[in-house]
Amino acid sequence: MSTDYFAELPPELINLLPLSLSLRSLSALILTCRRIHDILQPELEASISPSFRRHLLRKAAAENPEIVAKLLSSPHGVDLDEGYDDRTPLYIAVNAGNKEIVALLLGAGANITARLGGSGPQALHLAVCNLDLEMMRLLLDHDAPIDETFGEYGDSNVTPLHHACAIGQLEMVQLLLHRGADIEYQSNLGSALGFAVQSGKPDVARLLLERGPNVTVHWRVQQDLLYVAMALRHPRRPSPTDRAEKEPAKWVGLPLGEPRKQLMALLLAYGASIDATMDLIRQNLTALTKGANQTRSEYLATVSGMLTEAEGAIPGRMLLQ
Repeated sequence: MSTDYFAELPPELINLLPLSLSLRSLSALILTCRRIHDILQPELEASISPSFRRHLLRKAAAENPEIVAKLLSSPHGVDLDEGYDDRTPLYIAVNAGNKEIVALLLGAGANITARLGGSGPQALHLAVCNLDLEMMRLLLDHDAPIDETFGEYGDSNVTPLHHACAIGQLEMVQLLLHRGADIEYQSNLGSALGFAVQSGKPDVARLLLERGPNVTVHWRVQQDLLYVAMALRHPRRPSPTDRAEKEPAKWVGLPLGEPRKQLMALLLAYGASIDATMDLIRQNLTALTKGANQTRSEYLATVSGMLTEAEGAIPGRMLLQ
């Protein structure tokens, strides 16, 4: 149908078209002619229900900033946080890595503290898990809570800093510390330093230690950080099964791998106690030797060698501090 035909229709007749057309057909018709668009667009917008606006916003939140901007403008006033079940538009945009849309949503008042499904991760947690450094910056610029926890490790509640340390993302750790993340915050597993040590990330551990965290804190019950760095068997782990006794579990001994040696040397240089670690080992020596398939004297000799090797790796500049 020629658009010239519509150009000749009086506005009164054009205004009657919505009475006989579906919303989809009306939307398509509006795109065919500038005159029809100017006359009927306000009515079309007024006919869009709040639930349909939310639907459109979710559809556009990943990659269509123009539609998002339109839906956020007057007279729509679409709700940004309620009525979305689990994934809000902000969560969708953060997950898609679309900083332009995230900025639009936050500028319009989207709740940056909202959790997925009401109890899941927040926007910053998602950016951290996606390794999206620039998204993290944007969210922190908009006052995203930096020390809120989320359950990334099963039953454990960890902060963004804990997670960044566990996966060894040095730039993320630097950003979070620069923005004020609590370096001493203890989850039910341990501190940020504990996560770096447990995961074998000496570069991250060095960065944290330069900021002065407590090296005497425990990673888990009865495990100090030097003990964790040595990768010794958990003293409270159940005794090996019959099958395991036939095939003894391997454990880290000598020679030390380079990351392990660096971690031990760093902890020793910053005040970790060999005496405390040896006391812990002696208290649990029966279980530890059984897991390593060694005699008590053999096990203690190996542990002593590990500590001696690590002490020899302490940089000279640290010995002078």
